[in-house]
Amino acid sequence: MGAKTFRWEDSGETAESKFNFSTDQNAKDLWDFFEMVTSSQRAFLELKRTVRHDKLGVWDALQKITDLWTDSRLVGTAQFLPLFDAWRATTPTSIWRGSGPRSWPKQCAPGARSKIRQQ
Repeated sequence: MGAKTFRWEDSGETAESKFNFSTDQNAKDLWDFFEMVTSSQRAFLELKRTVRHDKLGVWDALQKITDLWTDSRLVGTAQFLPLFDAWRATTPTSIWRGSGPRSWPKQCAPGARSKIRQQ
């Protein structure tokens, strides 16, 4: 919402474009990608905070991540794996085994880790 700015800096050269609305599909796609990165980073930081300081809020943070995953809007998935491991290491098994979102056990299985890190 509001004015959007794309800025590119490379070797002292700077390019900038400001717009409020664009009919150019490339600009829309680029803006959508930045929105995905932003929402993924917000979800990551929320999970990081809850794992460290608010154990009761972890489930809500995981639900937000699951919603992003289901909508194919989660990027940078490899950064989440250490947090999942930290949460699982400090949480009783009964809480996360079998009661979590159905897509996570397959995606976070040891065999899937290397595939996710390669993306």
